Amino acid sequence: MKKKIVKGLIEFGLLIAFVTVFANQTTKAQRLDYGLRANIPFAFTVGNQTMPAGRYSFERAEANDSDFVLRVSSLTARSTTFHNTVPVTTQKPRDKGILIFHRYGDHYFLFQVWSAAALTGRSLPRSRSERDIQRKNVDAGLSATRGVESQVVTIVAY
Repeated sequence: MKKKIVKGLIEFGLLIAFVTVFANQTTKAQRLDYGLRANIPFAFTVGNQTMPAGRYSFERAEANDSDFVLRVSSLTARSTTFHNTVPVTTQKPRDKGILIFHRYGDHYFLFQVWSAAALTGRSLPRSRSERDIQRKNVDAGLSATRGVESQVVTIVAY
């Protein structure tokens, strides 16, 4: 009887350890711990910094244990920028990681970063430059979400 109880406790402990490790790995996969890489075919703005077209990595800042600070690093031009983000959620996770940009004419602004299978992504607040473009569109009588003036561009990450 005593052996059965001990065996049951050991099995229960192993089950708890497995579930904890699996849940932790799933959470990390949904976060930017492993980062994303993408080939961006256009220059784009992150915060107030314009980044040239090229290959990039998108990951959380290493010194930070949360995803609140996003590091965007060019793999071709050797430039890096950091920017604060806020969490955004979805009901349906995507199969692949994606990057979402707002496009106004030939100006692109990084808007959101989503890891594959993530229910939570990271969103960047609109920069002063993007708000200025939106304001000019409104002042000119153009809708901020209509036609060429404002589009959403999605890039698949790997």
